[in-house]
Formats: sequence, C-alpha cells, structure tokens
Amino acid sequence: MPPPGPVDEYTAKGVLADLGIHTPVRRVCADPVAAHAALDELGGSVVVKILVADILHKTEVGGVQVGIRTHEELDEALARMPASPALLVEQMAPAGPELIVGVRRDLVFGPVLALGAGGTAGEILGDVSLRLAPLSANEAHGVLDELATRQLFLGARGATPVDRARLTHVLLALASLAADDAVAECEINPLRVPPDGDVVALDAVLLLRDPRDQGGSDDA
Repeated sequence: MPPPGPVDEYTAKGVLADLGIHTPVRRVCADPVAAHAALDELGGSVVVKILVADILHKTEVGGVQVGIRTHEELDEALARMPASPALLVEQMAPAGPELIVGVRRDLVFGPVLALGAGGTAGEILGDVSLRLAPLSANEAHGVLDELATRQLFLGARGATPVDRARLTHVLLALASLAADDAVAECEINPLRVPPDGDVVALDAVLLLRDPRDQGGSDDA
C-alpha cells in the first residue's frame, strides 16, 4: 500500500481500472525518449502530463499538454512543461460532455458521494447531487436525474445519452472504495461521456489516510 497522502495519477487510474471504471490507455515514461516511443505505440492524438503525486491540479502549472500527434509537437509540449520525475502519456478520448464524481469522508456524516456537471457549468451553477455511501443500485441510478444540467447527458440536441448502467457502475464502485478505511478521498474530474455513451475517467485524484487515523473517527 502506498504511503498516506496523494498517489500519482497512474496509480490512481490503476485503482479505478481494477474497479471496472474505464480509463485511457496510458504509459509511464521516465524521460522524453520513452515519451516519443509511447507516442509511436499509442498512435493518434495523445495527452502528456507530468507525473507528480503532490500536484493535484496539473493544468494550473502547465503540466498537461493535449492533442499531440507528431514528434515535433511532443518536443514543443515537453519544452513548455515543468520538470517532472516521470511523464504520463495517454490516448486522447473522443469529445463529449463531462461530469465530476467523487467520494470523501465527511467529519460528521462519514463517506459521501457527489456527482456534478463538469467544467464551467459545474463551477458556475454548483450543479451537484450528494449521497451518503454506501448506496443502493436504485439510489445510484437516480443521482443523475437531480442535476439541473441532466439533459446534457440524456441526449439533448441529438447527442448520444450516457449509458446509465455504466454511470451507475462508476458511482457504486466509488461508493465501495469510500468504504475502505485506507481511502480519504477519490475524485474523477472529468468523467467524460464520449459519443458511444460510455464514461471514461480522464483525470483521477486519490488520497490515502494515515493508518493511525483508520478505524477511528472520520476526520479527513
């Protein structure tokens, strides 16, 4: 088990993948040479990120570069990024509306799950639905219906609606993760809905609790 605190994104996405949550195909690269090899292997457009556990919001420090197709673009992207002990190169997911979903331990209520609209809609509208974890399949199935922006994910203007079964699986999986005493918080932001209606975790944050705090009060 990694030490308490944040884990790197590659590890966090591995945990999500083990729970059956879809994540982009990705490679950890120790240096630019390995990043160029990953670009050839993955093909198409890729995203390059710094891989530092302590930096939770990599976009704020220029640690994410998207839409990279050529080796020249990769060199330019790497020159713009801050120094990092490793890089994460992953396939770009198709465009689509985005959600944010996460769990954390509330001081009073214990594990709480939140689902909200991603991007600026979530920030401006505060469009979030909350549930105590664990939750039933019926509860998980209905969380989306409480969002003011739900029509964005239900096929508005001819868009493919989100696969409700897949979204419910993500919510139940995170709720089960919240029951683990070792987990303080886990957030997927964004959880994108591509044109096939599936849901893909494009970014993930996972914080682990200190073993001395486990089994006691929920204080994360």
